[in-house]
Amino acid sequence: TILLHDFFPQARLAANEISEKKAALLKENLTKYGVEAAVSVGCGLEYPSSQLFDLVVVDAPCSNSGCLYKCPEAR
Repeated sequence: TILLHDFFPQARLAANEISEKKAALLKENLTKYGVEAAVSVGCGLEYPSSQLFDLVVVDAPCSNSGCLYKCPEAR
């Protein structure tokens, strides 16, 4: 969301997070960097808005392979 703000500084940003804990961290970082964005919490399939968007970026769940460096036994 912060990177999108850098690319599109005049855009109205909205972010949705499935985890309340991660949403709180996102809000904290947005405040720290002075980025305005509407943040909601919930399943993306049931986004609480009928608003249309010009651009949608999805940060889809990954395979968790990035955690392999933390757990040598998983390798």
